[in-house]
Amino acid sequence: MNDAAAADEVPEPLEAPSAPEVVRTRFVPDEDGNVTVELAQDVEPILDYAKERAASGAGRSPSNEMHELAHFPSVLVERYCRERGVSFYEFMANPEHVQAMLADPALAYFRVLGNNPHGLMR
Repeated sequence: MNDAAAADEVPEPLEAPSAPEVVRTRFVPDEDGNVTVELAQDVEPILDYAKERAASGAGRSPSNEMHELAHFPSVLVERYCRERGVSFYEFMANPEHVQAMLADPALAYFRVLGNNPHGLMR
């Protein structure tokens, strides 16, 4: 195929992979002209993964220096930041935010290591 023919071809649209990390964003306008942004994520695979890791005891590294504490879905971190008025940068820079999520009983199923979140991070 020559360069001229290749330039005329329109590429096929790509499908986004169906993975638990995929966050779907939807913009929903209302009658007043406001737009609500909805974020959605399938968290079931993340819950299953955390449950498997917790059951296998895989939350500790062989040297016992590193710990896999939890797997929080992106949409939950996003909601945490929005509700508390912190940026993602602040969330990552200040360990108090991760500690708060680890201590939240509603998020216990995302924990990998330990049922006592206060003893996990120092």
